[in-house]
Amino acid sequence: MNPKAILFFFSYLPQFVVPEAGNVTEQLLVLGTLFTVMCGLVYGMYGFFSGAIGERLSEAPRVSDLMRWLTGSVLIGLGVALALPDKN
Repeated sequence: MNPKAILFFFSYLPQFVVPEAGNVTEQLLVLGTLFTVMCGLVYGMYGFFSGAIGERLSEAPRVSDLMRWLTGSVLIGLGVALALPDKN
């Protein structure tokens, strides 16, 4: 149970419910189900394509070396930024 999702359902979905159109609970269930299915599809595609891209990048030794160097440099830079005194 993600608190952000709960807040979304409580604050955003009721705006799209029309009491005159029928059962309010049923309308909320349909809207919530559609939202959940769409999020699952989008996040599933992100996972699938990022996995495929990751496999391709890991097979190229030059890209793999560049990624290791880049991530190491970022971590060193963050460490140096944390070690330096704040100028405020």
